[in-house]
Amino acid sequence: MTRFDRIGLWMLIGVTTAIIGGHLAHTAAPEPGDTGLRILKYPQLVDALRSCRGQVVLVDCWMDTCIPCKKGFPRVVAMHQKYAAAGLQLMTLCLSDASDLATQQRVRGFLSQQRVPGMNILLDEPATACQTKLNVQSVPCLFLFDRDGRLLQKWCNDTVQYDQIEQRVIAALRS
Repeated sequence: MTRFDRIGLWMLIGVTTAIIGGHLAHTAAPEPGDTGLRILKYPQLVDALRSCRGQVVLVDCWMDTCIPCKKGFPRVVAMHQKYAAAGLQLMTLCLSDASDLATQQRVRGFLSQQRVPGMNILLDEPATACQTKLNVQSVPCLFLFDRDGRLLQKWCNDTVQYDQIEQRVIAALRS
């Protein structure tokens, strides 16, 4: 193997690792049919969040069977479009059954229909893992992280008020 072959191999490994590790964020709206949906395990989710350091991150946890979650999507998408240039990164985190191919298709279809920007993730973990690792007891549930990756606030179910969330996003972007 020549020196150039080794360099090419290491470049391919580096790009593949970045893609698999979730370090290439989608910030533009996906093309129709392309949702940018990634199916990740919890450690990969943590890596994806870490890759957003330097940005304010809004994580929207939802399920494909949750009507209030789906009703809130246009508000979250609008926030991302309005504040992305100021440093807001949107991450949608679907907690539905990732092992079910029909669920994967429904999730992709919904995200495509909504033209959801940002990182779209389907978490490949059992429901109990979401409850223990993320402390998500019900959806919708949104988390706001500052530019250093610290949790600023969490809203779940009845506490989700999109006007209040937007005001908190604005404050986080200014600090």
